[in-house]
Amino acid sequence: MLEVNRKRNQEKEQLARKAIFSLKQEGLPISVATLVQRTGLSRGYFYKMKEIRDLWEKEQATGVQEPVGEFIDPRDKEIEKLKAERDYLIEEKKRLEQVLKKYELGFLTRKDRM
Repeated sequence: MLEVNRKRNQEKEQLARKAIFSLKQEGLPISVATLVQRTGLSRGYFYKMKEIRDLWEKEQATGVQEPVGEFIDPRDKEIEKLKAERDYLIEEKKRLEQVLKKYELGFLTRKDRM
């Protein structure tokens, strides 16, 4: 039971740290209200946990950006997905232009139509 609680507390701490660094990277103000909204943790958590409170106050005051670690912004995944789709569409456009050129020259075969 103690191990489960310790792990849960570590996850909460990591979630809070990621939220603080994320807000900092986005250039948004770091406040308890935004941290509560981003993490789902209680307001009391941010005031009660000294390490998190110190980090929050430091980032709020200094503007120094620390590495986020393993945090992956979900928007990055969407950007990668859209880039892959764009690359596919560029290749498809090239292929269709070749088919059209063959069609205009009268060299279109049944296989090329697909």
